[in-house]
Amino acid sequence: MKYIAKVTRHSTDYDFVVATDKYYNADLAKTVYNYIPEGFKKVGEVHNSDMICQVEFRKDTENYYYLDFSVLNGDSASGLSVDTENSELYELTINNEEAIMNLKDGYCTLIWSQRNVLCQLYGRIDSEKAVRIAENMEIVFLDE
Repeated sequence: MKYIAKVTRHSTDYDFVVATDKYYNADLAKTVYNYIPEGFKKVGEVHNSDMICQVEFRKDTENYYYLDFSVLNGDSASGLSVDTENSELYELTINNEEAIMNLKDGYCTLIWSQRNVLCQLYGRIDSEKAVRIAENMEIVFLDE
């Protein structure tokens, strides 16, 4: 997955595109979460289509995170805007894929991909737990 970043004074806008000739169909409803931090529970899941999904996990009102998934193909792209003003920005690797992490005021945003699925985790969660969630999540691909 390739991206173009446009940095402004208050935020960074990312445009993501697939950098592959092979596109995979995913069944986002069958995603396996092999690590959920202690005390957190899945409380909601919304599918806007077969290609877009949002899942919510909560421990309480102060501790929560969301996972957003977008299946991209050669005809689609996805854009995200992240508040990066006065934040810590890191580039890292998740399961051999480039990832971006933004930390600001106790809020964590982690963006990475699995094949041609763009994944975003965001919320009030520890950065180490966010990485562990991402590393231990399995999207079910139908083309295998």
